[in-house]
Amino acid sequence: MTASVPLLPTEAALAETLRKQAGHVVPYEALIKRLWPRVDYPDYHARAHLRVLVHRIRSAFEDETGELVIATVVNRGYAWTGPHDG
Repeated sequence: MTASVPLLPTEAALAETLRKQAGHVVPYEALIKRLWPRVDYPDYHARAHLRVLVHRIRSAFEDETGELVIATVVNRGYAWTGPHDG
């Protein structure tokens, strides 16, 4: 499964991180640490960035398939629900 539009590097890294743990909730904190290891963002700021990235990834994949590929688990994180490479 490929995106209908090219993903930016950070978007691709987020999508890959979620895909590798498909079906499992990846906590916000783990995603923030993975994407921005050397940046000390306030939590609300980093989560806002994550929301934008997730929105862009959803738009790229869901426009193509019509299926939800990333689920939001409120107050916990995100989970990849789309197809994945075993």
